Amino acid sequence: MIKKIDFNLFMFICVCFYIALKFTYRPIGDVFQTIIILLSIPTIYIYRKEIIKDPIFWIFSSLIIIPIISWTNSLYAIPELAKDKPNAFIFINLFWFVFPAIWLKGSKYRMNIFILAYCFGFLLACYLKSDNFIQELLQGLNGVRVDFNVHNAQHTGMMSGIGFIVSLYVCISNVSDAFHKKSHKTTWLIILLSVISIISMLTIAIISQSRQVWLATLVALALSPIYYIIIHKKVSFKVLAPLIIILISSVLLAAQSKIIEKRSEAESNVITSALSGNINNIPFDSAGTRLNFWLEAEKWFVKNPLLGTGEDTRSLVISEAKSFPDWVKKKYWHLHNSLIEILVSYGLLGFIATMALYFWLYRSIPNRNELLNIKLLATIMITYWLVVNNFESYFFWKTGEVVNTFILTCIYTYYLSSREKKESCS
Repeated sequence: MIKKIDFNLFMFICVCFYIALKFTYRPIGDVFQTIIILLSIPTIYIYRKEIIKDPIFWIFSSLIIIPIISWTNSLYAIPELAKDKPNAFIFINLFWFVFPAIWLKGSKYRMNIFILAYCFGFLLACYLKSDNFIQELLQGLNGVRVDFNVHNAQHTGMMSGIGFIVSLYVCISNVSDAFHKKSHKTTWLIILLSVISIISMLTIAIISQSRQVWLATLVALALSPIYYIIIHKKVSFKVLAPLIIILISSVLLAAQSKIIEKRSEAESNVITSALSGNINNIPFDSAGTRLNFWLEAEKWFVKNPLLGTGEDTRSLVISEAKSFPDWVKKKYWHLHNSLIEILVSYGLLGFIATMALYFWLYRSIPNRNELLNIKLLATIMITYWLVVNNFESYFFWKTGEVVNTFILTCIYTYYLSSREKKESCS
C-alpha cells in the first residue's frame, strides 16, 4: 500500500512539473512528459479492454483515419497541390491529456495543485523568456503591448486568460470550503496563491492586449450564471452572487481601462465595413487580415465540405488566393482560426469528430452533487477555449497543446476516477 501511494504521488508530482515546465523550459518538460507516458503504459495495459470501449479511444481512432481520408480526397480534388503522403497523427496533440488525467485521481486537492502549477509555471515562463521582465511589465501597464517573448501577444494572452478563469475557480471553491467546512492551513495557502494568480493572470491578459482573449473570457464568465442554473437545476443566490459580482466587476474594469478602450477601438472600421456588407476592400490590418482569410477559406470549404483537402489546405487558402498581395502570401501561412482550419482541411467529418471530443468529455463527468461545480468549470473552460480558437490557430501550436492538455486533464480525471470506483465495487 505504501509503495502504491508513493508511486501515485511520484506520478502526480511529475504531472505538476510537466504542466509547469512544458512551455517554460521544454527540454525538462519533455522529460517529465516522457516519464508520465512510459510509466502510465502498465496502467493502460491493465485496463486495455475497458479503454477499447471508451468513447475517447474511438474519437482518437477517427481522428487518425479522417486525415488519411481527407488526403485521399485531395489527390482527386487538387492533384497538383496535394501532399505526397498524409499526416495521420496531426491531431495526436489533442489527446496527451489521457496520461496526466490518470494521476490526478479525480481529487479536488490534486486538481487545485495542478491548476496552480500551470499558472505559476506560466508566470515563470514570462519571467524567464522576457529580456527584462520588470521593464516589460511597466511598459505594459503604461499602454505598450507586451508579450514577454511568449511566442507573441496572442499566445501570452490566451495562456493568461485560461489561468485567470481557473484561478477564480480555485479561489471561490476553497473560500466556500473554508467557511462551510473545517478548513486546514493548506486551504488558506491555496486561497492566497490563487489570489496572487488571479491578479497576475488578469494583469497579463490586459497588457498583452489580445482582443480575442478579452472576448472569450467575457463570454465564458457572462454565460457562467446560466450554466450554473442549467447544471444545478436550481437558482442559488449564494452561489450566483459571486459569479455576477465577478462579471460586473470585469465589465467595469474593462470600461475604466484606457488600454482596453484603445485596443477595442482599434480597427473598428473593419468590423463596421463587414457588418454593412462592404467586404471587397477590407484592409490587411490585424482584424482585416483575419476576415480576408476567412472569406477566402469559405470558397475552399464549399468545394469540399464533407472531407476537406488535407493538412496543407490552410496555407493553400492563402498562397493560391488571386486577390491577396504577395507580402501577405509570404508573411502568413495559417488562417488565424482553428475551427475554420479544421473545416477546410478535414471537412465537416473532421470538425464533428473534433467537437465530439469536447462534447463527450463534458458529458463524461458524473452527475453527482459533489461534481456539479466541476461540470460548471468544464463548461466555462471549453467555452473559453472554443471562442478564443475562433481568432487564432491555437490547436496547432505548442502553446495550444499545453492549454488543451491542461483543460482536458482537469475534466477527464473525474471520468476515470468514477469508472475506477465502479470497477472496484463490482
